[in-house]
Amino acid sequence: MILAFAVFRVLTGPEFMEHLGVPLHATTARTIAMMREGDPPMILLLAPLLAIFYAGELVWKERDLRLASLTGTAPVGGWSILLGKFLGLALVLVAFQSLLVAAGIVVQLLLRAPEIDLRLYAVTFFGLELIGYLVIAVVGIVAQVIAGGKYVGWLAAILAFAIASLAPMVGVEHALLAWQS
Repeated sequence: MILAFAVFRVLTGPEFMEHLGVPLHATTARTIAMMREGDPPMILLLAPLLAIFYAGELVWKERDLRLASLTGTAPVGGWSILLGKFLGLALVLVAFQSLLVAAGIVVQLLLRAPEIDLRLYAVTFFGLELIGYLVIAVVGIVAQVIAGGKYVGWLAAILAFAIASLAPMVGVEHALLAWQS
């Protein structure tokens, strides 16, 4: 699914790089804006929902297979098992961001951009966005650990994401709710 999204952006990228039939100069900033805010803006929901979904799968996999009692007897702390799950989820999010960067570069190459600013890609996708996605992953894992079931944890994590994302629209701009900004 992650690869399909990157291929979709490569195939539709040149189409979105024009305004009223006039082709735009394929700068890195425009390509990033197209990748993040294209039509439809799927990236704004895809990565957080993937993080929440995989958090549930990672936490509940051993419980579903009834191996939780065996992993509970391991001579390591419970935090190290959760840290390993978080690092695995972080690796998936880094791979997703890497594919988006690769798709953006391919779009720029297809449109014969004179300059590709790799620093801007790194700052945007691995600095600003990745940190927000990692926070969502932590919220997803915490919701799954606290919840009594996988679906309840998914619901709690999605509600937390929705409340934090939609709060500025209704006038709530408290610093504690701005964890994704």
